[in-house]
Amino acid sequence: PIKYDWIQPFVSSIAAVQPDEYEDEYYFVNQLGKKVSSKIYSDVGYFGDEKALCPVKNKEDKWGFIDGSENLVIPYKYTYPRRYTGKMKNGLVWVMNDDGFFGCINKQDQTVIPFIYEEARDFSEGFAAVKKNGYWGFVDEKGHVKADFIYSATKPFSDGLAAVALGPVEEFKSNYGSNLTDSKRKWGYITSSGELVIDFSTSGSPFNEGVALYFDATYMNKKGTILTPNFRDAKEYSEGLAPVEKPWDIGETYENQWGYIEIINKDIAKK
Repeated sequence: PIKYDWIQPFVSSIAAVQPDEYEDEYYFVNQLGKKVSSKIYSDVGYFGDEKALCPVKNKEDKWGFIDGSENLVIPYKYTYPRRYTGKMKNGLVWVMNDDGFFGCINKQDQTVIPFIYEEARDFSEGFAAVKKNGYWGFVDEKGHVKADFIYSATKPFSDGLAAVALGPVEEFKSNYGSNLTDSKRKWGYITSSGELVIDFSTSGSPFNEGVALYFDATYMNKKGTILTPNFRDAKEYSEGLAPVEKPWDIGETYENQWGYIEIINKDIAKK
């Protein structure tokens, strides 16, 4: 039924709901809308997948983790601000300790990556962005540093590349609180080894099937080579097609200008 102020997607046939946005009370329901929780939580995160654990907060403002049967697997002991509620992936999740630093634990509550980072993002393709001394870098699932801490902003790995930006920390801040929009940033791309393969000249859109959006509504390949002419607008490439809006000619009626194009030669830069 449509009666909740907050809901989340179903995982293993259950989902967390909040009946009243003014009350810090959350519980789980089944797909018929029936309450299945034996407990009430002050806040709830997300299951990363069917085998992952879900972060939940008690009335003492401490976070722990439950399984799909609501068994408390990891006790309530972490400081875990709402905006950092991440999903457990491959049995790993970032948590914050009482000193305000992030580390990574596994499902047995063992520390896999030490609590030394100011901020941390979820893993993507085996790598996570972490912040140290005001700058961002990347680590792998064992905590090995794969990209040095020199970036003012980062985006997750996608199709083997991650978008990164340089610039003053006070100007860029983080992806959460910055007032500087992505359209004004200049992004480059690095590999999982930290090698810069596309210079800082793009909009930082994610790669998919070897193609990403460049500035000015055009597409590029993994060498940074432009593959298409400029369109009036364009969206992310997926499943072999690119959604584009036809350039608007003077005197032309502006309606029904969107369509899909194929990008045949993605490796156009190869000799």
